[in-house]
Amino acid sequence: MAALLLAVALHCLTVPQIVYLNRVAYFFVYFLIGCLVGKYRTQAMQFVDRTLPLSGAVFSVSLVLATMQVEPELTGEICALSSLAFIHGLMRTDWSARADALMWFGKFSFVIYLFNTLTIGLTKGVLLKIAPWDGVNFLGFFPILLMSGLIGPVLFKTILLNRFPTLARLTR
Repeated sequence: MAALLLAVALHCLTVPQIVYLNRVAYFFVYFLIGCLVGKYRTQAMQFVDRTLPLSGAVFSVSLVLATMQVEPELTGEICALSSLAFIHGLMRTDWSARADALMWFGKFSFVIYLFNTLTIGLTKGVLLKIAPWDGVNFLGFFPILLMSGLIGPVLFKTILLNRFPTLARLTR
């Protein structure tokens, strides 16, 4: 508990950007929350399960407020903390066990991580030859770029990388 109080204090302070200490001070509280959840797992999971609808509502509202820049520091903190309970609780429901799409993306998560920026960049380059991406055009760009970042790396792996055993193994 003393470490958590220290982490909260460090989180609220302005720490100089020396040797990444500012980021350690900022994220230490989240690390300790994880430690407490691990120590009191049974009680924490009961809390997460009981408060799932509430944490989902708080997360959704805070996400909207944070993107609208309404009290960005406060709504950002609320968004981060409520997302811990909501996303964890959501993954504990029966829904996640039946989410074949999540399993499929999970199988390819490493290759998506490695190559999404490349496929998005290539797609954006092609789309910019057709239209600018500002204003209302972004509404068309967004889903295309999102899908290219998810599906493009998977196609790259299955069509090209899997032909070479070493590359296939490295991108498993």
